[in-house]
Formats: sequence, C-alpha cells, structure tokens
Amino acid sequence: MKGILCSQQAHGLRYPAIFLAFAEELARYITVGYETLILDIPPNEEELHHIGVVFDLASKAAGVRLASKGAAQGAGKEQFL
Repeated sequence: MKGILCSQQAHGLRYPAIFLAFAEELARYITVGYETLILDIPPNEEELHHIGVVFDLASKAAGVRLASKGAAQGAGKEQFL
C-alpha cells in the first residue's frame, strides 16, 4: 500500500499497521462483553470494506464469531417495510 506503513502478516495477509491497531483495541471491547458498537455511515464503499476488515481481524483476535453481513443487514428488516 503506497504511503501506508504495513505491519506484519496477520492471518496470511499484510494489513496496514493502523488496521491492526484498531482491531486490537476493538478486540478488547469485544472481549469484555460489548455487543453493540455504533459507527458513522461510511463515506464510500471502500471505507465500508476497511471497517469490515478491521471487525474481522478483531473478532478473530477476540476468539468470537460476529454476525454475518447478511444476517446483520436482514435482522429486523421486516419491521421497517
């Protein structure tokens, strides 16, 4: 990645150090029991993808499986139709 410090490999892939730092901090919250995290709406699809990568890394670090994207998007949807 141009202009971004890349850290060591995690799960067979190289990630920017900032991704790993955020994932580590997020994993701490998940480990102590936080179940709801509220984020601003990402400005674009690329940013949404980056958020997903960090959440995936955090869930692996915390040893938990987060709800799938499809399950999260469809949860309670019928209430708003």
